[in-house]
Amino acid sequence: LDEFLKMGARVTSLNPLTIAQNSLHGCFGSSGDLAAVPPKAATIGPKDVLAAKRRFEIHSLTTAGTFVTWQRMISRLVLHGPVTPKVPSSILQLVPTDVYVSETLAAPIEPDWIFQY
Repeated sequence: LDEFLKMGARVTSLNPLTIAQNSLHGCFGSSGDLAAVPPKAATIGPKDVLAAKRRFEIHSLTTAGTFVTWQRMISRLVLHGPVTPKVPSSILQLVPTDVYVSETLAAPIEPDWIFQY
């Protein structure tokens, strides 16, 4: 974790789950087409995040206005899971951070048997 926290701005390879989630967003056609999503992204890095005067985190994304979103899972990991490089935003647990969580994202996760998930 210490080495991760010292990393600054860079271009990084995206996790396959991030690529899959991004493929559902409108800018990539909301199609699930993994090939439409760039495999790399620019990041400011944990060092820069921790050094910021203020941090503001928003958890409100849904996929096409539905309850189907991987962000509900990742939001719980970011805010309540262990601090780990596998969930980069979890470092926000280490410093004062203003966090907004939408009602939709905060709602209990219940199976939707109509859609079979």
